[in-house]
Amino acid sequence: MIALVSHQKPLAIFRKIASQPEFSQVGATEPLKYADTRFGSKVIMGLLSTKSIYRNLFVNTEMEAWVERQKPQTQDKFRKVSAVVLSDTNFWKNLDMCSRIFEPALQALCVNDGMKGGTPAILYDLCLGLDKLYSEPIDGLPEPTRRKLHALFIAGGIRFTHLCTVCFIMDKAFCRMEHDDAARKDLFQVMESFSKAEMLMVKWLVLLSRP
Repeated sequence: MIALVSHQKPLAIFRKIASQPEFSQVGATEPLKYADTRFGSKVIMGLLSTKSIYRNLFVNTEMEAWVERQKPQTQDKFRKVSAVVLSDTNFWKNLDMCSRIFEPALQALCVNDGMKGGTPAILYDLCLGLDKLYSEPIDGLPEPTRRKLHALFIAGGIRFTHLCTVCFIMDKAFCRMEHDDAARKDLFQVMESFSKAEMLMVKWLVLLSRP
C-alpha cells in the first residue's frame, strides 16, 4: 500500500482498473493508505475487499512497463509486493482468518466507541456472539491459539449480568423477542434495586435538608 500510494503512475493505473465495470461491486476507487488507527477495519478488511483490483494491477502490462523503467531499489520493492499479492497464498489465507476472527470484534468496538444508533443491548449482543465464536473450534485456527483468544476476551472484563438482560428487554431492537422467566426475573431484580436506591437517596436528601 505504501509503495503504491507514493507513486503517481501506479496510483493512476489502480484508479483506472477500479473504475472498470467488472470492479464496480468492490466499491473502491482509491488504494488504501496505511493507518495505525483503525488498522483492522480500514486496512485488513479493505485489503480483502480490493484483492481483485490489486491482483489485476500487478499483471497489468502498463504497470509492468512502468516498473521496468524504475531504479533497481524501486523495482525490487514492487516485485516483492507483486510476489505477495499474486503468489503468497498464506498471506491471503491469514488475512482472511484475521477478518473472520476480528471483524465481529471491530463491530463491537465501533458500537462501544459511540457509533450512531449503538446501544448497550447491541453491544452486549455482539459480545455474546464473540463469546460463542471464540468458545468453539474455528476452522484453520489451532486450538491452543483459539483457547488463548477466548481467555483474552473473557479477561477483558466482559461480564453478562442482570443489567445486560434488562438492556435486551428494554431495547427497541430486542423487546419484541420472546424472553423466558429467568430474563423477567432479572428485570424485576434490577427494577427493585433501582427503586431501593432511589428511596435511599430520598431519605438522605430529607436528612440533609433538616436544620
